[in-house]
Amino acid sequence: MYDILINGNGFKAIYLALFLRKRFKNKSIAIKYSGTFGGIFNSIELENHFLDIGCHLFDYTDSRFLELLEIDISKVIPVKLKYASINDKKLTNDYGIYDFRTCKSFFATLKKNFFKEKNVKKNEISLLNHFYNRHGPLVSQIINQFSVKITGKTLDQLDKRSHEFFLFKRILMFDNKKSLKLKKNGYDDILAAQSKSVHNYKKKFINFTFKNGNKGFLNHIIEILEKRKIKLTSDKTQGDEVYNVNFDKNSSLKKYSVDVPLHLCYFLSKSFPYTYLHDYSTNPIFRVSSPGHYTKQLKKGRGYLCLEIPDPHEIFDKETIIELSQEYLKQYCKADFFHYAFSKKSYPSIFLKNNEILEKNTLNPYLYSKQSIMDEIENFKYEK
Repeated sequence: MYDILINGNGFKAIYLALFLRKRFKNKSIAIKYSGTFGGIFNSIELENHFLDIGCHLFDYTDSRFLELLEIDISKVIPVKLKYASINDKKLTNDYGIYDFRTCKSFFATLKKNFFKEKNVKKNEISLLNHFYNRHGPLVSQIINQFSVKITGKTLDQLDKRSHEFFLFKRILMFDNKKSLKLKKNGYDDILAAQSKSVHNYKKKFINFTFKNGNKGFLNHIIEILEKRKIKLTSDKTQGDEVYNVNFDKNSSLKKYSVDVPLHLCYFLSKSFPYTYLHDYSTNPIFRVSSPGHYTKQLKKGRGYLCLEIPDPHEIFDKETIIELSQEYLKQYCKADFFHYAFSKKSYPSIFLKNNEILEKNTLNPYLYSKQSIMDEIENFKYEK
């Protein structure tokens, strides 16, 4: 029996436990996890490589993250980001989001109507409502195509709170110079600009990772939890105060989560031109990342690449996925197949449409970004 028991595997549970330890010095605290601790920060160990399951970078823009997780910036690996996106077979450098300028068939109309949109949020339940009110019908049409590619579901089937997963909060409409000017005139929350233009780079880098990537991050977290006397347990432990950070097995809300089957295909290469390459075309591949390179996991000069191929209807077999991936990479680099993995559940913050109220002591499971998670945890009303 613990004073405080937190049900959860990943970042929400980790941050909540450390936050409550800071607040309650003498209470016994435990994280009760199911399966493997770490959530999206897990990895596969293979031939001295730690293959991230989902590729994640960290940044120092929010001091709360660094302070509570006790991260020493001098001991991490700085990463200089290089983004790119493919939009209907057209490549855009320096952005990982969809480039609406490539939509020649309707860009003129989109540009003309952009300044007329009121962006009034009203009666939002579905993700379609959310994006329609925010960006209008033409942009929503593109986002809907992306949703079907990733989840197999249209935006009207998904809950508006799933928006944090989708990469369309800010849209790419104009060149960087004009975007920066408009952002200063009331469009900051709508328009995208290059990260190097809007972030403070005085410390020479803004993004970082750990030695061995996600594995290194989890090793660090486990050390901090032990230091703060927070126990990890997978048994039938109970607690006086119980907090659910995701859908607990007894929660009536569990049925609303969307499981997205995902193929992960890993290759070894000596180089890859991008940190992240997002593909919004009809090609099944969604993202290519190069964590083996940016985490410095190089063996004989080669690091691993990770290709993510969502398969919502489970129509691809392993051999087809490997062949697709091999052909895809040929346009960027020479790479050899290394490993294949399949996840039945991925992209953990996509939910079917509903308007139910969250249960008591349940943090919002729809949150995806670390900043929004930290905001809610710090604003949550805890019993003393």
